[in-house]
Amino acid sequence: MKKPARIPVLCLVIMFVAMFSSCEKSDPIDHTISAFNNGGDKRNMIVVMSDLHLGADLAYAECNKNRGSLEKLLKQIKAAPNVKELVIAGDLLDEWFVPSNVDTYQGKDQADFVKRIAATNKGVFDAFNSIIQDGKIQVTYIPGNHDLTITATNVESILPGINQARDTEQGLGTY
Repeated sequence: MKKPARIPVLCLVIMFVAMFSSCEKSDPIDHTISAFNNGGDKRNMIVVMSDLHLGADLAYAECNKNRGSLEKLLKQIKAAPNVKELVIAGDLLDEWFVPSNVDTYQGKDQADFVKRIAATNKGVFDAFNSIIQDGKIQVTYIPGNHDLTITATNVESILPGINQARDTEQGLGTY
């Protein structure tokens, strides 16, 4: 009478072995998923970023903790197969977020100020320029309220080849 009890136990063992051997043993998270990859082969995505507020002095700049993450994000965008345009929708450069006791231009001019911002945030500007120079993704800059009076020439000096969408009158912003 002990033999019939072995058959159900044997069936259970075979069932468990079959069930667990069919399970996938790899990590269920797909690490190749990217927000900038829609699975197609066309560049048809537009990425919009704004309010980066890059400053000339890290003593009071707002972006200090996030510059490394921004550089990483820009590298991901550059590598993305589906991004056709990166739009910087205002406040890339920050002419306003400066303590009142600080001479924004340090006795010099806006061109020098803009170059100091680029030097202070070298990794970010290297990443932007790398995207622009690669030529696969159009980079468009639209001035915001914190960089509205920064001239197209000064932006071009730190981001050569960038597309600029601005009003014909300096300092006028259309929203």
